[in-house]
Amino acid sequence: RAEVHRLRAGSDAVAVGIGTALADDPLLTVRDIAPPRVPPTRIVFDTSARLPLDSKLVRSAREAPVLVVCWAPDPTHAAALEHAGVELLHAASLSHAMRGLRARGIRSLLVEGGAGLASAVLQEAQVDRLIIFRAPILLGGGSLNAFGGMPPATIDGAPRWRILESRRFGDDEMTVYTPPA
Repeated sequence: RAEVHRLRAGSDAVAVGIGTALADDPLLTVRDIAPPRVPPTRIVFDTSARLPLDSKLVRSAREAPVLVVCWAPDPTHAAALEHAGVELLHAASLSHAMRGLRARGIRSLLVEGGAGLASAVLQEAQVDRLIIFRAPILLGGGSLNAFGGMPPATIDGAPRWRILESRRFGDDEMTVYTPPA
């Protein structure tokens, strides 16, 4: 967990999809290490801007920036989010969203969670590194596949990522990959 917070601290923004935001109610702040000079913007990719007003992200939006990437929000809920200090970025596609984030000075985006969001950024080749943390924990049937939104591939047809780094943190292992050339 300390390494994840270090990664957050070194990023301009940390993102999750709405499914992760609803299921986990994350805070997405940097904790348990020296805080960065500028806290990373906390981003939720949420087409309809459904982020609950009582979520940790909304309740802390005035302490560290929160941005919701959306396309067709309910106007009343969108206004309530903005009143709580959440900024909305209207984007019709992931590539439009990435351009909008770059226009806001976000150059490094740590995508933390959500199989849908992870699959989308991979499919649109918006990834320059893939960091996988593995722990000796078996979640079993019904657990979410991190890349469940990706189309199936054969072993021969699957893209081959290169390992850049592998490190252990106690029983956990972090592997950093770079995309196929």
